[in-house]
Amino acid sequence: MSTTVAPREMKDPEGAAPLRTESRSVTLPPGAPATERVGIATLLTVLAGTFMSTLDMFIVNVAVPSIQSELHASTSAIQWIVAGYSLAIGILVVVCGRLGDRFGARRIYGVGLAAFAVMSAACGFAPTAEVLVLARIGQGAAAALMAPQALAIIRTVFTGKALLRGFTAYGLIMGLAAVFGQIIGGALISFDVFGLGWRSCFLINVPVGVLALLALTSMVPGTPGRRAPRGAAVINLSILRRPRFVLAVLGQATFGAGLTGFFFVFALYAQTTLRLGPVESGVLFSAIGIGYIVTSSVAGRVQQRLGRRTAIVGAVGVVVGLAGLLAAVVAVHPAAGSWWGPLVLVPGLSITGAGMGLVISPLAALAMGSARADEAGTASGMVSTIMQLAGAGGVGLVGGVFAMATTLTSGQTPFVAGLLALIALNAATAVLVRVATRSRWDGVAR
Repeated sequence: MSTTVAPREMKDPEGAAPLRTESRSVTLPPGAPATERVGIATLLTVLAGTFMSTLDMFIVNVAVPSIQSELHASTSAIQWIVAGYSLAIGILVVVCGRLGDRFGARRIYGVGLAAFAVMSAACGFAPTAEVLVLARIGQGAAAALMAPQALAIIRTVFTGKALLRGFTAYGLIMGLAAVFGQIIGGALISFDVFGLGWRSCFLINVPVGVLALLALTSMVPGTPGRRAPRGAAVINLSILRRPRFVLAVLGQATFGAGLTGFFFVFALYAQTTLRLGPVESGVLFSAIGIGYIVTSSVAGRVQQRLGRRTAIVGAVGVVVGLAGLLAAVVAVHPAAGSWWGPLVLVPGLSITGAGMGLVISPLAALAMGSARADEAGTASGMVSTIMQLAGAGGVGLVGGVFAMATTLTSGQTPFVAGLLALIALNAATAVLVRVATRSRWDGVAR
């Protein structure tokens, strides 16, 4: 069945810029009403790439010991296997976002999806550590092609409540991939599907990527590119004249640094201080996941009620959760090997996860809502770049605080020092978002 969606112009929630979408002919499967089918099919196809690219940022951590053992990888090679992926995304994603503006987001997303499946296969069949390093960098480059197009497609295809639901789904998928990456990776390695071991962590992307690629042309409306004027810059920096966008992106930076810094430091604390195994650590991480799922699944409805204040509430929730963890650690001193030690951390972890669920998609919506439709790719690329680079910086900053405290003392103190740094980062996020949501920025530099 084919349906044509007429041009329309609607305002985003909270008075954001009007968004105009082009007339488009979309082939739809039978079933639900046309508008609903377009939305569901588009999101499933686009978010498949978002899930894979985010998952591969975290899933590799649990595979490191097996990779090191089988490929006899040096410490330097392991660092490149982990960091090369994020580095490639951080360097290329803004330019890739601009490519989406120029040639059409759907077309560039398809190229990235195909390349990601190919490079995932290269990772899965890598015979040496050196080949795996190169394949991971290539995988990161493919992810950079996909990442900004996902937000751009959502931003240009949907309007009104549908746009809000799209951003909510985007945040939910990103969080699920981040929170459950270690659990999924551990399960794949433990089950040792077809005897592939750690290689299954990469090869699982291939069938998912192929299915998403097959669905792309029929399920995702075309997003026409726009020819840039002769001599125009590759990256459109005019969006940086919008104070709300800049402040929202700075909020993304402090939140992203806190997010990855938290996962890194808490994993070290669970394994070195509490002496939990991979499975036990994964179960403890699920407390964050449960809190995240509960709030991110209703973030759209919360945002309809609270508007731009949703991200502020979420950031404050993260601060409260981290403060609860701090209080539990200082008051109880969870001991290694005790069954009750991890349990006292569950309330703080759940509240932290719940806060995260109210930050990711509303904060992305705040940034993207400041961009015009023709800037969606560039804006999305900037958001993705900041999250990637801030994530690497967060591991260095919070991990550095943890490591420095470890050289000076032992026990719970290094984790306490890390928690204090994380509380400061998330408090900064709340302040930045609060300033970004001020009505004085409405309509500035549009």
